[in-house]
Amino acid sequence: MKASSHLTLAIFMTALCAGAGAGAAELTRAQVIAEFHAARLHGDIQVGESSLTLRERFPQLYPAATQPAVALSRARVKAELESARRNGDLAHQITGERLNERYPQLYLRQPQGLGKTRAQVQAELAEARRTGDLEVDESGLTLYERFPGRYADARAQQEARSAASSSSL
Repeated sequence: MKASSHLTLAIFMTALCAGAGAGAAELTRAQVIAEFHAARLHGDIQVGESSLTLRERFPQLYPAATQPAVALSRARVKAELESARRNGDLAHQITGERLNERYPQLYLRQPQGLGKTRAQVQAELAEARRTGDLEVDESGLTLYERFPGRYADARAQQEARSAASSSSL
């Protein structure tokens, strides 16, 4: 009984001293929660038994802030989070790698840009047939390499067109 009252008194005195040191700078619960979320967002929280912060352990996840944060609507943030989940752009909890890098088989590949139209692909195929740039079999040789005499005229015409177009530039 006596030990617990001493412990209670010590805790009360510690809290009283800490409160006196803070003075008028008392924070509300909402302010403390907001500061915690800001610290977590910026990686200023210590994790594990080491004294390293998240920013120090995973610097690639917390780049230096060069721009002021822009306030986003709740709907926009939710939409961006859902997009990041779908694409695997969230960080792995332990390694800090993006999930689509760690588990590529679980996520669709991102498009590399605008592809060619069907007409463009067909035109390229017709040109490759004409000039012998198609592979014949597993050997990796093209038709031109196997039968150079058949495609010599087409190659000469192609080289003349490419020389004319490069000289006009």
